[in-house]
Amino acid sequence: MKLEIEKKDLLNLIGKTQNIVDKRNTMPVLVNILLEATGDRLKVMATDLEVSLTDLVPAKIAQEGKVGVSAKSLFEITRKLSDGPISLSKKENNWLEIKQGKYLSKIVGIGHEEYPVFPDYKPQTSMKIDASVFRDMIDKTIYSVSTDETRYHLNGVYFELSTTLKMIATDGHRMSLVTKNVLDLPTNQTQGAIIPRKGLHEINKIIEGADGEIRFSIEGSQFLIFYKSMTLMIRLIEGRYPDYTKFIPTNLPTKLKINTEAFLNCIERVSLLANQKSKAVLLTF
Repeated sequence: MKLEIEKKDLLNLIGKTQNIVDKRNTMPVLVNILLEATGDRLKVMATDLEVSLTDLVPAKIAQEGKVGVSAKSLFEITRKLSDGPISLSKKENNWLEIKQGKYLSKIVGIGHEEYPVFPDYKPQTSMKIDASVFRDMIDKTIYSVSTDETRYHLNGVYFELSTTLKMIATDGHRMSLVTKNVLDLPTNQTQGAIIPRKGLHEINKIIEGADGEIRFSIEGSQFLIFYKSMTLMIRLIEGRYPDYTKFIPTNLPTKLKINTEAFLNCIERVSLLANQKSKAVLLTF
């Protein structure tokens, strides 16, 4: 493998992988990313077996090939280099040579055959949603996700598709539900999936500042996000999500309208003296 690539393109490419690679070293191979040079593109693959990402950028490929390298090492070296083209060359025993001007370094890599195999998903159908709408739905539900690992089915947000799109999250003490009318949704069946917290955080990072629409699809045990040249694959949480409709009151005899900013300021002042464990405050009206 031998190629030349602009620093900004390489940095953008591997920057997306930094929060995905497994830093806990439960499987040493997962601290690496897989680089694949083919045609006129450099492709990156990263996974922790729960969240996986593939993306590609333009590059001048002199020799095609694949190599796995430390995501952190390559990112930190690239970040310190000057703007302009960078040369990457795979050497004997899977060493990756990084060269720019008078600078030269080598980092040890792994053979591509040691890296987990990425499934090639080509969904028959995918749905579209505005990136800003999806990001807003995540922001309004993710804080209610349970952190109790013994209740694994509550460790994610329930994603429900029918005539509308719903996202629901609960930790047993509070529940968040957001409903949006999205035009590009199937109307003939209801489909649900539990998306883990980490996957939602990665979706938020990927679509932050994104303009226009993104595509998504549920394929077996995977939730797929497609945006430009990037594909994000998230392994869904197995299990049955509670029937959230049972916990939503249907008869609300008392309703209250209040200024949001004034209410928030009031809550912040009285919460200074609230019990640090429960952080409960009493509302009377």
